[in-house]
Amino acid sequence: MEETKKPLSNVTHVDFVAIANFKQGLSAFEAKDYDAALDKIAPLAQAGDSRAQYYLGRMYHDGNGIEQSFEEAAKWYCLAAEAGNAEAQFHFGLMHYGGRGVAQSFKDAAEWFRRAGEVGHVVSLLTLGFMYESGTGMRENKCRAYLCYDLVDVIWDECAKDSRDKIARDMTPEQISIAKRMAKKCRRQNY
Repeated sequence: MEETKKPLSNVTHVDFVAIANFKQGLSAFEAKDYDAALDKIAPLAQAGDSRAQYYLGRMYHDGNGIEQSFEEAAKWYCLAAEAGNAEAQFHFGLMHYGGRGVAQSFKDAAEWFRRAGEVGHVVSLLTLGFMYESGTGMRENKCRAYLCYDLVDVIWDECAKDSRDKIARDMTPEQISIAKRMAKKCRRQNY
């Protein structure tokens, strides 16, 4: 989900302050000054900024500047994921996949990977492809695995092409044809 941009005439002083605080918090996070990052990011996360929610989730997940808590990480990832933040969707999917901070659920993991994949999150598509290929938490589905790998190949990655070609060796020509039609349909719909 793409963030909508406000016309400059509608941007308020509060928006500029929030943007500046997020940039300062992100800079502090990247510099590993987690105390300063937390001071800037936590209030923004609590105010509903999905980017800040994602980074606060990461801080809780890794115990950076704050006591590690997978439950708190899941809470913040969930909020950001529901707002359409693809990185948060991927990380929330990982939390479901591994049962960290939430009950393990491959079904929920796959759903969050799918959502992130819809906006081109490459690692989510690769992970979802692996889940379909191996039957992890779902029925094995080589066509859907091929579809995921094929979509990634279009977006970015040689690894996906190799995975797609490898799985194609175990598929019938009819299955490959179905998967290619599915991929073509997804591309037309910008998935």
